[in-house]
Amino acid sequence: MRSGLRSALAFVIAAGIAALAPSLARAQELPNLITVVCGYPPGSGADITVRFFAERLHEMSGKTVIVENRPGALTTMAASRVAQAKPDGSVIFITAGTFSSAPPLFKKLPFDTDKDFTPITTLLKVAFVVGVDAKSPVKTIGDLLAKLKSKGDAAAFGYSSPFSLGATELLKSMAGVQPRAVAYQNAQDLQRELLAGDLDFVVQDASFLLGQIAAGTMRGLAVTTAERSALLPDLPTLQEAGLKGYDLPAWWGVWMPPGAKPELVERLQTMFNDMLKRDDTKSFMVKFGLEPFPGSSKALATFQVDQIARWTLITKLAKIEPQ
Repeated sequence: MRSGLRSALAFVIAAGIAALAPSLARAQELPNLITVVCGYPPGSGADITVRFFAERLHEMSGKTVIVENRPGALTTMAASRVAQAKPDGSVIFITAGTFSSAPPLFKKLPFDTDKDFTPITTLLKVAFVVGVDAKSPVKTIGDLLAKLKSKGDAAAFGYSSPFSLGATELLKSMAGVQPRAVAYQNAQDLQRELLAGDLDFVVQDASFLLGQIAAGTMRGLAVTTAERSALLPDLPTLQEAGLKGYDLPAWWGVWMPPGAKPELVERLQTMFNDMLKRDDTKSFMVKFGLEPFPGSSKALATFQVDQIARWTLITKLAKIEPQ
């Protein structure tokens, strides 16, 4: 009798352990130390964004999470570090849509965009805004295009990033205008020249222009995304303003080294999408002009291919020679 009871009890315990096994495995999927690689210098706006999500990852996983800054070459130095790491969850890459602009900008990269990374999920979107000096008589995209056409190549715009340049070159191509491009080291210098009357317009990220628009020093005319920005709901899209088909979002995603296990990808995908639902994340995004862009590994992989094709076209329009 006791032997039968022991056998039954052993069976129940074994069954219970078997039932718990998937949960235990999931709990052990992430290593105790996770390095989040950042392709931007410490203290920059992008670095602050990476560190915010790294801290959320620490809170939600219970693991030690550190940020490793590897700035340079449009974040390709950081990407190289990730491509060579183990796919065990110990190294994660949180970055702006680096891979959508880097391939056509470099003759040779130290990694294969398609093969050397495991996509986890899209994360954030950043609307870029066509802006002018608030004192300008230009009130709409139609006004701006009329001004640019009348000035011809005497018109000028400023840019401080590859995305800013690419977004403006796409606008030029679709609108049939030819203002000359003026490069700046940072957005602050660009704004100063715009307000001094040396530039006719800029296309800059909402995180920078929000404060200027609120302060009344700059006027937003339209956003570059296909949908209106929740942060600037009164601004039309460039499509609404007449440039049919214009859609160029700045975006962020999460990647791992190649060969990551599907269950690990799924867990991280869920964690990052859950982060976007948190109140502290929503407050952070509003403060820095960011918008949630939840997704999946499959969606990121598809979106990435589309963005690389789009940026290949843009670099040709802008006549940018690969480095």
